[in-house]
Amino acid sequence: MQNTVFSSKSLLASIGTNSNNTQNDDKNFNQNTNDGSFLLASTLSTVPEPEDEKGDKNSIKPNSVTDNYNTEVNNDDIKDNSDNESISSDIIMNSNPDEKHKSTIKSKTLQLLPLLNPSNLLNSHDLLLNAFYEEHRLELVSQKKLSMRVITWNLNQMKPPSLKSLAGKSGREWAAFFYAGDSTVNEENKEGLADIYSINFQETISLTSFSKNDNVIDEWVNFLLAVLNAICSNSSYSLVYKTGLLGLTSIILAKQYLSNDQINELDGQIHNIRQNTLGLGYLRWANKGCISLRFRIGGIGLGIGNYLNNKHSSDNINNIYSFDELDDTVGKIPGLEIQILNVHLVHGEDQSQVQQRWGSWAKIENKIGLDDRTVKLALDSSKIDVKDAAQKRLEMKLQQKLNSQIQHKNNLEKEMNAMHLNNDSVRTSSIPINFSQSEIKKFDGIISSVDLQKLLHVTEAQKGLVVCGDTNYRLALPADNTLNSKNTVQQLIKNGNWEFLLKHDQLQDQMKLKKVFIGFNEPDIHFAPTFKVQPDNIGNWIITPPSSAESVEKPVLNEKRIRRPVPGTPTESSASTENTTPPYYVPKYDNKRLPAYTDRILYVSRPYFKVAENSYTSTGNAGSDHLPVACTYILEAPLIDEKKQHYLKSKFTTAWDEIINKMVFLKMNSDIIIKHSLLGYKEENLESKPKSIDETIKSDGGNIKFTAIVGETLKIIIKFENTVDEPFNLCVKEQTSSGWFTSKVDINCQQVGTNETAQFLNKSTSSSIIDSHSQGEITLTIIPSSPGLFERMFYSEIPEYSLCPAYRKFFALTIDVKDIFSASFEEITPEQFSNIDECFNFICNENNIVGLLDYIEDLKDSGDLKTIEWNLVREVTLWTFSKAKYSQMNKDGIEAVKRREPEKFNLGSKTVLAFLYIWLKSQNNVFNTDTKRGQTIFSNVINLIKYLKLDSDDAYSWFGWLFANEFELEGYLERDFDVKVQL
Repeated sequence: MQNTVFSSKSLLASIGTNSNNTQNDDKNFNQNTNDGSFLLASTLSTVPEPEDEKGDKNSIKPNSVTDNYNTEVNNDDIKDNSDNESISSDIIMNSNPDEKHKSTIKSKTLQLLPLLNPSNLLNSHDLLLNAFYEEHRLELVSQKKLSMRVITWNLNQMKPPSLKSLAGKSGREWAAFFYAGDSTVNEENKEGLADIYSINFQETISLTSFSKNDNVIDEWVNFLLAVLNAICSNSSYSLVYKTGLLGLTSIILAKQYLSNDQINELDGQIHNIRQNTLGLGYLRWANKGCISLRFRIGGIGLGIGNYLNNKHSSDNINNIYSFDELDDTVGKIPGLEIQILNVHLVHGEDQSQVQQRWGSWAKIENKIGLDDRTVKLALDSSKIDVKDAAQKRLEMKLQQKLNSQIQHKNNLEKEMNAMHLNNDSVRTSSIPINFSQSEIKKFDGIISSVDLQKLLHVTEAQKGLVVCGDTNYRLALPADNTLNSKNTVQQLIKNGNWEFLLKHDQLQDQMKLKKVFIGFNEPDIHFAPTFKVQPDNIGNWIITPPSSAESVEKPVLNEKRIRRPVPGTPTESSASTENTTPPYYVPKYDNKRLPAYTDRILYVSRPYFKVAENSYTSTGNAGSDHLPVACTYILEAPLIDEKKQHYLKSKFTTAWDEIINKMVFLKMNSDIIIKHSLLGYKEENLESKPKSIDETIKSDGGNIKFTAIVGETLKIIIKFENTVDEPFNLCVKEQTSSGWFTSKVDINCQQVGTNETAQFLNKSTSSSIIDSHSQGEITLTIIPSSPGLFERMFYSEIPEYSLCPAYRKFFALTIDVKDIFSASFEEITPEQFSNIDECFNFICNENNIVGLLDYIEDLKDSGDLKTIEWNLVREVTLWTFSKAKYSQMNKDGIEAVKRREPEKFNLGSKTVLAFLYIWLKSQNNVFNTDTKRGQTIFSNVINLIKYLKLDSDDAYSWFGWLFANEFELEGYLERDFDVKVQL
């Protein structure tokens, strides 16, 4: 295929800038096509049309497509007609609408959804979605060939040139900068451009700078895209990613169909981009360093993190590796993982600097890591060879497999004999998911063990690894004055004597000694050393290297012939020419330095990741003391049909939502038990404390409302049932934020028996494991500290079911808190005051004082009240005082004495007096007789004292806080008329 090439005029015209000097510049160029292999850019008077070739070079295996289960399918039967698929559990995929080939395939994934327990269903969403994608692999995935151009250039702080400067030499060199070579795989790409560009700069800014290089990076991105899109006629490029580390800059550009998903407005075919950086200078300063960019091309990511915490291990003996031995590229359709390292290492010719570079490679490998585990950047010769170590590991794994499958011994032995180091570059395993017996029972007749193995089987992405940058390796020529002279070296360069020069290259020497880049490849170098050149960089392209004799008599350097060579079609006269040496650029070097191959690109060769022939080149771009170095790679990646993926995801989500929206995990009992008691948080001996008063209310749509009194301990018990076929962890939390001075709510959640009531333990927990179809209780414990509305919001949730809307249930608690002890008698309600007045009247009318004073002798505050007295407090505070109830208690006490239960004698009066006594104590600081209520209470107290037959001294010892002194009390007792009349 012939390629469109750009002269300075055509490039400038594409960008939109005119120049009057371009035509004259082109006229000064002498054509030379005698070698038949290459043409200079401006020698093509017209753009040659591409040859008519049959077939699509961009497709893989045109005659057949092999799916993930090694089933070969004829392409003629592959149609994209799964859109008729139903959502029900017996989903049918119409693989071909043609009447002659009508067949139905049930989607095992969608059949599996309603059979799974909630934990496996919800935690495996991504796996199930990817399994659904895999069922449609033939219509969803296209294995395509793509080209990627990797470029490295030490800019020496060079700024992007202006677009107007692209007339003349500069324009042609920038066209050559992007030219990807003869082996571009897309025939519609007439310009010979790559699909993806990885552009790696060093010294973008000064290495002593303390400022970021973001602005400079943006300038370069804008310039590169302007030039690239000017060259490209049938598509456009966009920025995929950019990043920097002091002087280091890494930029990814790609055609828009690869970089953007126009449907979902998400990442396109290039996704999962991750970066790592490492400073390699003194104290990790980034004047020397490394940027690692990882990105995925094609495929669909699964994500390994969701399954690493699964404590189950895979029992599949067919797996050589366990799941936790796989990397984060794992998936059902994993794609192609690319890692590009952009490095800048220490400079210098001495062996000490060579050793420093070895240390830098080791740090990069240890700190950043390599995606491809079968290669090494640096190897300590004192340790075992990396290949032997990996081979030994694989042999051990396969031997374990061999021991567990004796019946397949012969096949496994052949597998071991054919084993190669590359087998470890892409690992496969099974996701560690265990299915319960209840699930397996539901699978019977629908999902087979083979179906489950296919579901759980995952594989890592294939790996492409490239290392590029200013490595600063030099030429270590012998200490011979003649051989080591700069003139001699430059003459060797003019003659294209790369083989001799590279014999003394420090990097290749280190690789031969297996100290660095074990498992890496570097294409043959057919270009001149790239350092150190003069910044204006006026050099020559040499098409046919002269002999050494000719080079002395007839130098080939011609400063007017500054053109980027591009591949052309050999002519008949030159078809038999043996010389196929690619043209190369010879710059003018700085006479103070010996030229060196400092800028390099190395890679790991794979069947799906290969270097394009004759693409490892250097171009003559001016402006820096280095020349750019570039290499084109041909890679194969499973590109995803984004429209089809969007459609399939929508179908899966519809089926998924239909299932999870109907899920019910908790059945809440609408009967709420309220326990009222005086039990405090710090009380230890529970048996000696009064029993609670139980109340049952109905919840109204999760709203729990009732009344209570200040100071009592409330336990709100909410009963529920686990309705699913597996245990789960239920957590209860308070949603509303409580202040420092509000009442604390203690939350306890626990499983109980069917007819069992939860025990109230000192130590409570807000979460608990609830077994399948078991009963549980949520208990909220509160001691209201002040009257008013107590309002809080709570929710119960099952964290492992968080993908389902029903995983969380809310309930609101509203308590109308009343208080009769902390409020003054003037502040209590009329009903409450009336109840207190009736209590006084009740005692004085019962005509029995036996045991009353002894009963209240030890009472100090409300904490000393017993259950029966606390019940009276609730009656007086919330309801109506019942005289009949307590009169009956007195009558029952008479019969109790006959049963030898003297403590129950006169119990009704004792209970009422205990309440009144504590209530009067609570009025100590607020009591006065200036109001009608005060006069009524004071009169009742005097009548009570008289009823109890207390003299002034005894009365003062019991009720002295209500009087100024005992003489005042004595005066009131000696009067016969009504106290209220006197007051």
